[in-house]
Amino acid sequence: MSKIGIVKDEQVCPVRAMWDFKERIQDKRQGVTDEDTFFLSGINTKKPWPINEDTVANIVKKIMQEAGIDMTRYTPHSIRSATSTFAVQEGVPIDIVKEHANWSKKAQTFERYYYKSRNQFERGSQINDTIFL
Repeated sequence: MSKIGIVKDEQVCPVRAMWDFKERIQDKRQGVTDEDTFFLSGINTKKPWPINEDTVANIVKKIMQEAGIDMTRYTPHSIRSATSTFAVQEGVPIDIVKEHANWSKKAQTFERYYYKSRNQFERGSQINDTIFL
């Protein structure tokens, strides 16, 4: 959680919600270090264990469906692309976004597969107009 800053409005801050959650279940996290996975299964057992990526994906899918998102068009992975693109559009340097998402700073994975420029379609229209009109 140290990679994410706290949003000023505490009511909508996901980091604040995570810290509050962690504080509320601290007594159930006995024997679990801060370096261990944040989300755990078997929280009411003697030895909780980290949830796996399939569990996370299923939780995200359920939330997306409940929000009315077209799951034939968008996937949980779409959120990674959308939020990363939004961060860059709002002025966060690409290197910082790559570091936060655990992408290599040298590789062009983000730029090639995830980043969706605001004027991407406008530029495409201009190119088409130039070529075909």
